[in-house]
Amino acid sequence: MSSIFKVSPPQEGIKRRLLLALSLGAFLLISSIALILTDPMWAIAKYKFRLANGSILHELLSSEMEGGRFAVYLFNITNPDRFLSGEDPYLKLDEVGPFTYLEYRTHSELQFDREAGVMRYTPRMRSVFVPEESIGNPEDIFLTMPNIPMLSATTMIRSSPVFIRNIYNIVARQYGSQPIVKLAASKYLWGYKDPVLTFANSLVPGLIYFNTTGIMDRLYDKNVHYRMELGTNDDDKFKIKRIHKYTRLHPESEVFDESILTFNDTYEGMAYPPMIGKNTPINIFRLGICKSFEMEYHGNKTSEYGPNAFVYKFNEKMFENNLCDVKGACPKGVMDLSACFYGLPMGLSKGHLLDADPKLFDRIKGLKPDPEKHSSHLVIEPKIGLTLETSWSLQANIFVGDITYNAEAKMFSNMILPIAHFKIKQPHLPSIAITALRMMYITVPKALFITEILLMLSCLLLLVYSAWLLHWKRVHKKQPLSEKELQISSRMANEPLMSYLTIN
Repeated sequence: MSSIFKVSPPQEGIKRRLLLALSLGAFLLISSIALILTDPMWAIAKYKFRLANGSILHELLSSEMEGGRFAVYLFNITNPDRFLSGEDPYLKLDEVGPFTYLEYRTHSELQFDREAGVMRYTPRMRSVFVPEESIGNPEDIFLTMPNIPMLSATTMIRSSPVFIRNIYNIVARQYGSQPIVKLAASKYLWGYKDPVLTFANSLVPGLIYFNTTGIMDRLYDKNVHYRMELGTNDDDKFKIKRIHKYTRLHPESEVFDESILTFNDTYEGMAYPPMIGKNTPINIFRLGICKSFEMEYHGNKTSEYGPNAFVYKFNEKMFENNLCDVKGACPKGVMDLSACFYGLPMGLSKGHLLDADPKLFDRIKGLKPDPEKHSSHLVIEPKIGLTLETSWSLQANIFVGDITYNAEAKMFSNMILPIAHFKIKQPHLPSIAITALRMMYITVPKALFITEILLMLSCLLLLVYSAWLLHWKRVHKKQPLSEKELQISSRMANEPLMSYLTIN
């Protein structure tokens, strides 16, 4: 009889079951807490989107990809004769477009240098006309436009000695060069020759190295090559370290001049370091334009892919008054780009001179600045640093200086002359990036939430079961067991845990 009061083998089995239930419950509790405190999908995405051989980004960068969609609008002059004669004190403009081009980009000779923490490549870009998104074939549409080479050369020579200006005027008249030309839109976009520009270059050697002038042609200059070097570590991922620029000295020459460009907190715009903050400095550099675009944080936005993304806009300081190479201080709202185009007096502004000095509109009619149409923004997913959306509205202008010395062009003196309006859109993200974002922000979080609930419920169930076992053990420790209780206790010791839970 005394043996019944001792810890019998069935009770030893209950003790083992209690230890197993408590251990399993603790494991499930720790697992659920670990899932709540950590983000396993982020660790996976960070590994997949690393800059290294064999990664998703390596695969994307190794193939040709869409770089951007350029919708170009040209400003047609509707009162050329009345303006040149002085009858109209202002120039009437009519925006004609869009002429849409899709840019394709490859990263030739792509290399990852793990020791230096950089990747290197030679960017190759080409553009393809998109007829279904354009008003027509640019070869068939003729426009009356400012003569960029003539007005540029006239402005650039304005500070030369009087005898050089006189020679220039004589030659310009002999060539019949006029400040306003009628051309096919394709020539205005992709380049046309003007004898005055060639003569100006011979009159002042080294003034300009190219012999044709076109708006898009300058962005895809075939006489300039680049070798890019970008960071690959988490803290400087996609950050431009330096650019080796090789410029052909003459269109027919095989000799290139090499220069090295260095940057601070500057990117090409396709991606950024992971875990960027709202105060992370961001500047965008576009090949073909030698100046960076400074961006600043302007709030959050929920994207269609799930993440709560950061919205950036241009820092207004870029378009504030600053020294111009062409004429003293630039007017508010226009950035001087003459240094980027070898002295050509070019300026960049927001579309339709949005937020520019109102005085610029005194001699120009036809511009209709609208914040809804002509503002620019950039949307970045801050966790892995992907660019989700880009929408820029920029305008190319000519800084015309005091050219009263030239009778044909004097009416353009001291004007900011609009020539083209660009609307730049980012193409859709690659399907592999969209899938990763949806997994990170939609699919996996839902699955993890359900898993966490199931783990918690299982843990709770095991704890209740452990408490019940502990109660059983305490109640029957000093009491004799009935025959039925001995049978149940024996089954608990010898059968699987879950089978016991089915006993009525």
